[in-house]
Amino acid sequence: MKRYTLDTPGEEVFDFDIIGISCPESHYKVIYEINTLLSIDLSLETYLEYTHKEGNEFLFPLYQFIDEALCVEYNLIPNLTSYQPPRLRNKQVSQDLFMGEVEESARLLPELDNTDYFFMLKGQNRYMYYHAVYEQMRKSRVFTAIQEIYVEDIRDKKARGNLLF
Repeated sequence: MKRYTLDTPGEEVFDFDIIGISCPESHYKVIYEINTLLSIDLSLETYLEYTHKEGNEFLFPLYQFIDEALCVEYNLIPNLTSYQPPRLRNKQVSQDLFMGEVEESARLLPELDNTDYFFMLKGQNRYMYYHAVYEQMRKSRVFTAIQEIYVEDIRDKKARGNLLF
């Protein structure tokens, strides 16, 4: 009797490209700069939930723009965010960035502590536009550094999973 097994790799499928941005400026300044450089309109889409090892809950803002003509989705996520106490999470999430007290903060990818933002390209045609986007972002005078990030180079496999949404 023949036996068949399913080939199920343990790795997740990372179907996106990432550009790391180092910039001491606020989210607003970074978004304005990217929107100007790429002629897009990033806007706040949602908050990604993240639970730290100690059980503290964090929310990472996800800024997004979908270019339907090019079939490319652009996402911007900060690497650092502030702790959101559970008492605020039970209420309706306000759009006010200054609400509550900052008790602690967490990094989405701790091993990339010099990277302030992750700019992700998703979609079928991202390969055709990635290099042009990268070169355009290098022209910025606001960003202190731009780097290509390869998911397979991230050592912490659990942290890699934070990029899947």
